[in-house]
Order: sequence, then C-alpha cells, then structure tokens
Amino acid sequence: MAGQSAKRIAKEAVKYKSIYFYVLMASLTIQFFFKKLYNPRILFGSTGFGFSVISGIYAFTYSSIKSRLNVGVGYSIYQDVYILNTLVSILSIFSVYSWYIFLLIPAYAIYKIGKLIVNWVFTPEPVSLFSFSKYFVL
Repeated sequence: MAGQSAKRIAKEAVKYKSIYFYVLMASLTIQFFFKKLYNPRILFGSTGFGFSVISGIYAFTYSSIKSRLNVGVGYSIYQDVYILNTLVSILSIFSVYSWYIFLLIPAYAIYKIGKLIVNWVFTPEPVSLFSFSKYFVL
C-alpha cells in the first residue's frame, strides 16, 4: 500500500502533461498557419509580436502546471490563465479585439481582493463573555 498515492500522482501527471502539451501545440500551430507567420515580413511585425506574447504565456503556464503536477498540488490559477490564453490564441485569428479577454485576469484579481476586504470589514465582533455592568457601576 505504501507509495500508491505517489504512483497515482505520477500516472495522472503524465496524462495531463501530454494533454496540455497537445493543446498548446495545436493552438500555436493553428495560429501560425492561419495568420501566415511563415512569411518573415509578417513574422517580424505586430502579428509576430502577438504570437511571441502568446507563446511566452504558454511557456510560463505550461511549465508551472507541469511542475505542480509533478508535486501533486493545485494549479487552478495557472490553468485559468492557460485556458484564457488558448481562447485568445484561437480567437485572435478572427478578431483583433480578442486580446481584451486578457483583461479578465486583473478583473478577477480585483474581485478576489475586494471580496477579502469586504469579508474583513463586515466581520461581526465576537461576543464578549465579560460584562461591564455586572462588575462595574456605570
């Protein structure tokens, strides 16, 4: 029985790493050919810059997901950014405005921080077991 959890984590890590890698490669390949980035004139323009930004985000999120899968801890925030990046990568073929989807990342951060602040501000005070009127004359 010892080591079964580690074996299961390693088995799932191999499976999910390959899935994330295939999605990454398919997305970048589709974008490369549909945007005609094989032409050096286009590759070194603004379209190539967008491709390099998407590739950089993919490299960061994929390596983070991969390392967290090896350890067996959660990777949900990296997965969210990975999914948004895939969405932007595919939709940027059809529209220039798909880059605005990346604004969801700071909006989500503002939402989480705001939720923390609201919960902290509106937390009720604990009921005191000590009563002033019982021991002191007011």
